This record gives sequence, structure tokens and C-alpha cells, in this order.
Amino acid sequence: MNDEAQREFREVQAAFRLPSIGLVEKDFHVVRAHKLVRRMSEDVDFKVVPDSAASFSRNGLRRELGRLGDKVTQALHDTGFVFDAADKASLRSQNENRYTVWQLPYDSTDGAGPGLRPTIQIELT
Repeated sequence: MNDEAQREFREVQAAFRLPSIGLVEKDFHVVRAHKLVRRMSEDVDFKVVPDSAASFSRNGLRRELGRLGDKVTQALHDTGFVFDAADKASLRSQNENRYTVWQLPYDSTDGAGPGLRPTIQIELT
């Protein structure tokens, strides 16, 4: 983080009387992951609701959910998150791709802070 960002994070921390700058840093990175977030959160959850007109076989649904997961992975990389998609600690899918979770590391100068995960968790269900 540059000095300007650190100054702004400390201002937000002071304004909201937060115990750690880590809370502000994490929120900044969560918003980068999902620009629609308007609240403090450690994770981003997406619920996939198939189009009622779409009819997939079990294998077809698994393939489509896998493709969606690949697109999300690419978008996260394109946004600047650095992680190894082959590493199960960073990305894993279960239940025929009906559940996928990413654990995204983020830069923090003060650590994650008490009670915070050191990653941003994104879930696709």
C-alpha cells in the first residue's frame, strides 16, 4: 500500500473508531472483488439461479457451473488478485461444481486484525 492509501485507511479507522486498520484494508479489498458491496464484510456470496427456460442434464449443469467458475477465476485474476487456481487452499469446488470457494490473499500492512481471516472468501453456490 502506498502512503496515501495508508493515511486514508487510518482516517477511516479513526472516524469509525475501529480497533484495527485491518478492518478498513479488508473492506477495501472486498469491494475491489465485488464492486457492489456497500457494507463491511469478510466474504462475498453469489447465488446462482438457473434460468427457468434452461434445461440441463446433471453433467451439463456441472460443465456450465465449471465454466462459470473459470470465468470468475479469470475475472479475479484480471482485477489483480494473485492466487494459484490449482491450489486447493485457494480454490476448490464440490458437489459437482454447485459449490465453489475462492480464498484470496490481500495486501495488509497491519495484519488481518483480531477475528479476521487473512483472506477474502468468495463463494459461488
